[in-house]
Amino acid sequence: MLERYLAHSLPDPAQNTLWYLICPFTNNQIYHVLAERVSATFQKNSFRPRHSEGSFDYFPETTDLDAINISIYETFDYRVTAWLYQWRKLIRDEHGNYHPPVLFKREMELQLFSKDNLTSPIMTIRYNGAAPSDQTPFEMAYEDEAGRIIVEAQFSVDSQTITQGSG
Repeated sequence: MLERYLAHSLPDPAQNTLWYLICPFTNNQIYHVLAERVSATFQKNSFRPRHSEGSFDYFPETTDLDAINISIYETFDYRVTAWLYQWRKLIRDEHGNYHPPVLFKREMELQLFSKDNLTSPIMTIRYNGAAPSDQTPFEMAYEDEAGRIIVEAQFSVDSQTITQGSG
């Protein structure tokens, strides 16, 4: 049973936060934008049974990290689409030529800020070896009351590091 004193001592839920995306790009430029929605995945550790002394013991297998999904409102000059298009051209150009991963894999950083304190992030997630793997089509409809276009992109990542605070 949840006691009243314990209920009042629980921390408040995470509300009024925003995601800030930072990604190095070509020519030492850094692309940064506020993300509308982020589906940040975490490392999966699968276990496999091994027979040992008449029973099964479970040992870890290789780890995996699912792709992350990020939704960004398109800017008036379609800069988000241009950024993703240029990045995707580093993977496979318009002539169908594929390039080595050293050209297109980047470090991507997501910082979670409280709207009450925009000076230091609550949490930082760094993804190594990020590259855009999929992009949803534009929704050319007026479903959003403000008439905004949302760009949703999926990024393949190799590894992640999560730090609390401004780490």
